[in-house]
Amino acid sequence: MITGLLVTRVFIRLLKSDRLKITIANNGSVPPAVIDSFNALIPVCITLLIFSLISFAAKYWLGKGINALIALTIQTPLKNITTDLTGFLFIYTVGNLLFAIGIHQSVINASILRPGLLASMQENMLAYANGDDIPDIINYAFQ
Repeated sequence: MITGLLVTRVFIRLLKSDRLKITIANNGSVPPAVIDSFNALIPVCITLLIFSLISFAAKYWLGKGINALIALTIQTPLKNITTDLTGFLFIYTVGNLLFAIGIHQSVINASILRPGLLASMQENMLAYANGDDIPDIINYAFQ
């Protein structure tokens, strides 16, 4: 998700650049949609090149892909907070306080809690299938 937001941001910024526009001799026979699609070719190629190089560099020097790095730096700490009883109750309390001022709590709670709780439920199912102890008490079924 984060990578998708960054790629879109870079692409839109490149698409708005006048220096990357392709000039087509237009005597009225070329529709504007065709000209727009050709103008998007160079920004698409540059965006793909930038993020391919970033992905290659991360894999080569850090030994992990971009998705694994994002999961390691963002998802793991967030999962640790959401599967802890104190963090779980804190997020629900903040959601209830925001509900008091008109923001529906399911929007807040679901977007923060669901990824971590689903990951912990997956870990529980894997541990159960292997005959190990269940690692997480708070998971998506707990909610």
